[in-house]
Amino acid sequence: MNRICLSFRIALCGLAVLLSGPSLAQAARDGLPPQPLNAGDCAAYFWERSEPHALIAVVTLTRGDGLLWQDGGAIAFTLPVFGDDSIRVGDMLAWDIVPAGARLEGEITEQRGEDYVLSRAFVRRTLADGALEVTPLVGLAGCNDRAEP
Repeated sequence: MNRICLSFRIALCGLAVLLSGPSLAQAARDGLPPQPLNAGDCAAYFWERSEPHALIAVVTLTRGDGLLWQDGGAIAFTLPVFGDDSIRVGDMLAWDIVPAGARLEGEITEQRGEDYVLSRAFVRRTLADGALEVTPLVGLAGCNDRAEP
């Protein structure tokens, strides 16, 4: 199995915002808050490309759940579990997030060690007036390979 590993060097740079499960009460005003990733879980994280790089979405690939920041609040969602053994550079990760009426996509464009960079990423939704809203994103996919305590 090809395990991807979320490294501590990324966490120290402030780019790895980790998810332990949906925590709507902790949602930040301008994006999702950082949360620890459970041992053994794999996830994909998506930040706005523009400053201040707010965390917009987190999808826990191994549990099939996540959070999406939309209209000033966090929306919890569930998806089919995505196996981490088939991720490769060039793959497109895409999810329809039904509760939010949104589509989240990101292409795996680079592998850095055991981590994967998600470029050409965006969240797209149709607004009530019919306008299409597209938010450019950048992302990272990885795993926490630590053993459970």
